[in-house]
Amino acid sequence: MKKLALYWYIFSEVSLSTFPIAHGKELCHYLLPFAPGQTHRTLQGYFGKYSHKAPLEYGVDFEMKEGTAIHAARSGIVISIKDDSNQSGKDKSYLEKANYIKVEHSDKTISYYAHLKFRGVLVKKGQKIFAGQHIGYSGCTGWCDGAHLHFEVHETKNGLSRRTLPIQFITKQGVVKNMERQKSYTAVLTDQNLCK
Repeated sequence: MKKLALYWYIFSEVSLSTFPIAHGKELCHYLLPFAPGQTHRTLQGYFGKYSHKAPLEYGVDFEMKEGTAIHAARSGIVISIKDDSNQSGKDKSYLEKANYIKVEHSDKTISYYAHLKFRGVLVKKGQKIFAGQHIGYSGCTGWCDGAHLHFEVHETKNGLSRRTLPIQFITKQGVVKNMERQKSYTAVLTDQNLCK
């Protein structure tokens, strides 16, 4: 029941009957979700012990000050946003208070940018966005004990639950396949084999 409750929070604005089921993934690269030239450290990488357990094991938490510009990691269509919360706390009771942006891609996978600041979303539902575009500002809303950005890519399983996916980021340090905890990565702006 806990997983189902989490699902209803994450996908509250999307009807089960119309939510797309993801099909195959492309072998391509994502940009880091912040401005080119900026460097940020990971608080949690893949399989993070604090909260990145299955099916959320491929999420990444980037440490950043509140108000840091968030940039799209991949082009797509904004399917859901929330930016009216100014609440946060250190336990799961605050989970549904997180501000976020969800972007659907051409392969029906979803990028999820979470914990954005109050009124920190710059895009609208239904808007087409492009890789590298400034889309919002980081914060600490929802289940959060310090400003950071949670980023993940997921697909739906049978249209009923979400499963995060491992992806490859292109960075100044090269292509990164495994986002590790306490590592720093620098964003670059490139079109080199980016996911469409």
